[in-house]
Amino acid sequence: MEIPPGALAELAYDLLAHTTTGDVDRAADALAEIHAYGDPAALWGLCRATAEAGRRVLVAQAGSDQVVWSLPGFAEEFAGNPPRLFAGRFLTAHANGDAPMCRALYRAVEAAGAVALTDAVCELVATVAGLYRQAALSLDTLT
Repeated sequence: MEIPPGALAELAYDLLAHTTTGDVDRAADALAEIHAYGDPAALWGLCRATAEAGRRVLVAQAGSDQVVWSLPGFAEEFAGNPPRLFAGRFLTAHANGDAPMCRALYRAVEAAGAVALTDAVCELVATVAGLYRQAALSLDTLT
């Protein structure tokens, strides 16, 4: 079943908002609703929307979108944690406007199976929620 127009954006927002505030039950409900549609494009869209939210936080913190994002040492540090590695690489690729890399990363984790895909998507959402929390703490310390 295809997800209705606008529903994915609303669910992605709910998922990120509930994850950011630590409301795990409501975040899980939003993710379960996205999964219930059984539309492979829905999770791809969720990844893109989440990465865009993360990119916006990075740009706001950097004060410019004229930055090339990189994660030195990230691959080595998280080599044993594929979902975390996916999240960092996907977010970095999206922030740098590298759509082919985003597609390749998504296809690779999708090919690894439903559990790997779910874990990777959840880690991406958690990573971006962490960026939002860090940004909020930074703002709190400035005021």
